[in-house]
Amino acid sequence: MDSSYRAPGFLNAVANWCTDNGVLLIADEIQTGFCRTGTWFACEHENVIPDLITTAKGIAGGLPLAGVTGRSEVMNAVHAGGLGGTYGGNPVACAAAEAATETMRTRDLAAAARQVEQSAMPRLRALAQRDGGIGDVRGRGELAIEFVIPGTDELDADRATRVAKACHEAGVIVLTCGTYGNVIRLLPPLTIPETLLDEGLGVLERAAAAEGAPAAPYWEVAETPPTGDDPLDALIVRLAAAYEQPSLLKFHLDDVGSAAGRAAELADKDLRVSTQNQVLTAGDYLAAYVLEWTLHHLGLIAHVPDAAPPPDESLGPSREMLEKIAGAPFPASFCDLDALLVGTGRRAPTAEETAELGAVAARLPLILG
Repeated sequence: MDSSYRAPGFLNAVANWCTDNGVLLIADEIQTGFCRTGTWFACEHENVIPDLITTAKGIAGGLPLAGVTGRSEVMNAVHAGGLGGTYGGNPVACAAAEAATETMRTRDLAAAARQVEQSAMPRLRALAQRDGGIGDVRGRGELAIEFVIPGTDELDADRATRVAKACHEAGVIVLTCGTYGNVIRLLPPLTIPETLLDEGLGVLERAAAAEGAPAAPYWEVAETPPTGDDPLDALIVRLAAAYEQPSLLKFHLDDVGSAAGRAAELADKDLRVSTQNQVLTAGDYLAAYVLEWTLHHLGLIAHVPDAAPPPDESLGPSREMLEKIAGAPFPASFCDLDALLVGTGRRAPTAEETAELGAVAARLPLILG
């Protein structure tokens, strides 16, 4: 068993089952042993004494050495020549192991591991509070962050890879791991200075923000347009079109849009908000609102040609989000307005535009709700 991190009581339950059924309990401490989790061996957290412990990695400070330690009746039960290895007893590696374990003892690196956890875990939990794409933060000494699609249990290996890459580019090495590759593991040296740990965590926080989950999941792409049975479907837009009174949109497009702009300037874009049974960052939510506002505006000018078009500063971001939803960019020859009109079915593409769109054309129009 890998005893690095399990729910409290789990290891004891396994140990009791092994005792009751005559099964050897073997603790895999190759990665977790030698102070890595805040004790000399991770199984000590649960006061579990296994029959055998396997060790390596930290045992010799990086030199190749591994070992098996166990109860005498188990070790002595092996027949002559049945226990050994090609690299067993290498004198240089054994000397390194003596020096490494002495350093761990004199510098109390188990306590250092606990200090790393105490410093890092509050920041990682705060990051998870801001980021709907972090499903779990866990660990003892060696820490892990699990990435998911916001608002779901779907694992997000792609984002874990992007965040790790961004960290590497900023000079911080982190590991992606887990069965599905959606976990980033933090293994800072136990001798790391507090200032360097703080700097590394800052790089991770910025990488997670820069490689955040896209806002596109906020939108649901329907197969058919609204039927009009719902009286609230784009109510203000339809009223403005029916009465040919653009002024009906003043509050919706001008005042509310202006308020959203002010909110975008004031809000912490990393804070999480809940909407439509989903959790998004405030930045992603405001970006989704810009697209919604822009599409309403396009719905108006389709019926009231004299109404002013959406401002240029909203067309570009709206196009970017629509491309995320489509899963591919629109051709560079499309201006932002044409991309939105064609992409959402407000204008049929020409034959030439259909050819330029290629495979994307088959997914259009995108009916958003």
